[in-house]
Amino acid sequence: MPLPKGDVSSFYYRSKLNVLNFTIYDMQKNIADCYVWDVSNGHRGVNELGTCIWKYLEMKSDKNEGDVIFYSDNCPGKNKNKFILALYIHAVHQFKNIKTITHKYLIKGHTQN
Repeated sequence: MPLPKGDVSSFYYRSKLNVLNFTIYDMQKNIADCYVWDVSNGHRGVNELGTCIWKYLEMKSDKNEGDVIFYSDNCPGKNKNKFILALYIHAVHQFKNIKTITHKYLIKGHTQN
């Protein structure tokens, strides 16, 4: 989402700052956690998404919630790679209140969530 946004033509010629977000939605409690940053702080790679997931798991650990299940699309660059898997393994060892982390991938072509 480029910012600033407006209908005035002078905004078109201004330098735009891209703002990125990553949202994790808890389907049991109907709570969304949104992580927002701009491109001066990072891009949309596995490191940034891993940091968001780590912060989320840290919060879940503080609330003593033992089992965590993630659902996502089949994007190999962001969700389905060795870095995210290593993050899950490290989180289970680091946070004593998290017993299991399960990541389920939606079928290709059916990822409208």
